[in-house]
Amino acid sequence: MCPQQAFREGRNMVVIDPRACTNCALCEVVCPIEAIKADYALAVDEKHLADLNARYAAAWPVAEKKAPPSDAHDWASTPSKLHLLDPKPMA
Repeated sequence: MCPQQAFREGRNMVVIDPRACTNCALCEVVCPIEAIKADYALAVDEKHLADLNARYAAAWPVAEKKAPPSDAHDWASTPSKLHLLDPKPMA
């Protein structure tokens, strides 16, 4: 959905490359679970996620367009998933 191809893909997560993003907010509008926020809209306890996002975006490849995983709905309502993040890029 990103006209700038700013999404980067890890093994179990995608991030947005802040260097490629033009802040058009299209991804925020179309995200069905409202998981995408602009860095200026992050809560105080979420600010560290902007740095994590930029770090992984620099190392991971451009995300390929694909359908959501079959269990995406289950994960959408699961809180505190950060400890499950696999920092390795897609193989």
